[in-house]
Amino acid sequence: MEDTRETPHFDMMNMLLEQVNPDIALTSSKADDDFIDVLTEHMETTSGVFQIRPFKEFVPAKGRDRLLALNRFAYISTDDNDLPPSSEDASSSSRPRNAYDFMQSRREVTGDPTTMRWNASIRLANFASVESSPLCLASIGALLDYIVREKALSEFDDDGIGGLDIRDIEIIALDAAMQINADALLYAYS
Repeated sequence: MEDTRETPHFDMMNMLLEQVNPDIALTSSKADDDFIDVLTEHMETTSGVFQIRPFKEFVPAKGRDRLLALNRFAYISTDDNDLPPSSEDASSSSRPRNAYDFMQSRREVTGDPTTMRWNASIRLANFASVESSPLCLASIGALLDYIVREKALSEFDDDGIGGLDIRDIEIIALDAAMQINADALLYAYS
C-alpha cells in the first residue's frame, strides 16, 4: 500500500490494527502524540508489545538496503533452465557471447554480489515502490532492525540481516477500504 494521508481520528490506522492484529508495534520517537496514543491503546487491549524507537531507525534508504540484504530477495534459483538459451555453447568459447553467459560466468559459490543486488532490486519492486512509499520502507528497516536485535538477544547469534529466515512477505489490503491512485482520479475526470 502506498503511503497515505491519515484522518485526524486515525480511522485507517484503527482499521489496519483491527485487521492485522499485530503482536508487535513499533513507531518513531518523532511520531504524533495522538498516533502514539492510538497504538498504545490498541496494544494494551491486545496484550501486544509496543515500542517507541529512535527516529534514526526509520530511514527509507536504510530500510531499502536492509530489505535488499534479505536472502529472500538476493538469492534466486541458479537452475540453467531458467535462463534464455545462449547463442553458442558456452564450453566452445572461453569468452561469454551474451549477457546471460557473462552473468553466469561471474557467479561463484556465494553468488555475484552485483547480480544478487540487481535481483533483489527487481524483486523489491514487486512489493514496494521506493518513490511512493518512503514511510513503508522506513518502517520495514526499523522492523528488520528490531527482529535482528531480538534474535541476537535470544539466540546469542549475530548473523545480522543475512541470518534472518523471512519466509514470506505479503502486501496488506484493507478489507473495508479501497485506495484510488490520484492518477486514476485525474483520468476519470478528464
